[in-house]
Amino acid sequence: MKRYILTSKKFIGQIFLAFNNRGTVAAVDMTTAELDAHSTGHFLRSIPVLESNLAKSFSSEVTIVAEDFQVSFDDFWNSYDKKINKKRCIPLWNKLNLNQQVAAYYGIRKYDAFLKASNRIKCDPENYIRNEMWENEYK
Repeated sequence: MKRYILTSKKFIGQIFLAFNNRGTVAAVDMTTAELDAHSTGHFLRSIPVLESNLAKSFSSEVTIVAEDFQVSFDDFWNSYDKKINKKRCIPLWNKLNLNQQVAAYYGIRKYDAFLKASNRIKCDPENYIRNEMWENEYK
């Protein structure tokens, strides 16, 4: 059985989806997520029957992570192209939970695209982590 963790800025907490060995949905656990009735209904209608349709079933605002997926600090450090204060970054990274680490890692691309479009200077990785800059809505 494969399990996935879904998070979003649109709700607090996590939603877990499980797919059996045939790739069909086997379980949905929304007990740790805070959603209103409308959002709950919308989310339940969006759940795909087949695991292969999982990525295209939700908007880009939903982060989907395989439960065993992890992003190491080295993965983050190698992706963040401003190499300053590594020793101070490591403990900050280790304080992040799994979802925050994944979101921080994938947020780098969105942040870099914003910087390029706005002609701004990139912050140090320490501030990126400390200020959870991947949570910003870059437009």
